[in-house]
Amino acid sequence: MRECIPKNPIINKIFKLFLQVVLIFIFLTIFFFTYVDNVEKESFTTQMNIIVDDIVPDINIHEIVPPGQEDTAIFILDGSMEVARNNALNDSKEEDKYINDQNIAIRNKAFILLGIVLGILLLVSLILYLTKHCIPFQIHIQDALIVVIFVAITEMLFLTIITKNYWSVDPGQVRSQIGKSIQKWIKENHPQ
Repeated sequence: MRECIPKNPIINKIFKLFLQVVLIFIFLTIFFFTYVDNVEKESFTTQMNIIVDDIVPDINIHEIVPPGQEDTAIFILDGSMEVARNNALNDSKEEDKYINDQNIAIRNKAFILLGIVLGILLLVSLILYLTKHCIPFQIHIQDALIVVIFVAITEMLFLTIITKNYWSVDPGQVRSQIGKSIQKWIKENHPQ
């Protein structure tokens, strides 16, 4: 058994807290880029579908199209939406690439920071070990892992129960704003 400096409660507590923070940081970083990102994308798509489902019934061409021409109006509307969708995809290619590149850079920075923090943890652990401080590393690691498990369970439950089902937009307000924006665009681009 190797001799060591008598336990220093301050150093012991600081190391224990530092270890817990580092392990939680590691978990949250990996958790965000593997799970949260997908949940946010899925939630966004779901909310957009809710908004579209809310808007489409309000498009009543029967009130503005002469009888018998409804099919033509629907064909024109469908074609216009397809052109708008294709234009949006083509027009946003550069912006999409910029956003994707920016997200990759942020993810890379996060993992570099993760490596630095992990390196600092290992360096501090090595220094404490080499300076013969009596740090119960195994106990601290077990305690930190228990904390991380509870944080993980809390995060998963919160994301699954709350965040995934939370509507960040009111379909009625979006419908109203889209209608106003389209009318404004028509007035500005096709004055009568």
